[in-house]
Amino acid sequence: MKVHIEYCELKGFKKISYGKTHATELEKYKELKEKYDNLAGDDKRFRPKEWDAEIKDFEQKLAETNKESVNLITSLATAEVIKYNKRDLERQIQNEERQNSKNHEFAKSRNNIDL
Repeated sequence: MKVHIEYCELKGFKKISYGKTHATELEKYKELKEKYDNLAGDDKRFRPKEWDAEIKDFEQKLAETNKESVNLITSLATAEVIKYNKRDLERQIQNEERQNSKNHEFAKSRNNIDL
């Protein structure tokens, strides 16, 4: 808004050079102004105190939501770790069983050769 006001106050070559240096801000101003007008309507204007009150309200809601989210995320992470540990334990048990059966078969075959 500041750039737009300064741009409107300038005249001649200064206005052209200022427009070139701040072209993106001036283009965004048009889009943002349209969004603001659509949001606010013709007869309503936003006041800073109203905005501050809404921001505080949103921050309180966000804090409450974050607490719930943290608890949910912690529960999900715990479940994921337990699931991984269970699969890993099953894998280790299977590997030990395979190793024991190989050792047993090796010992059996060795005993048959010695006889």
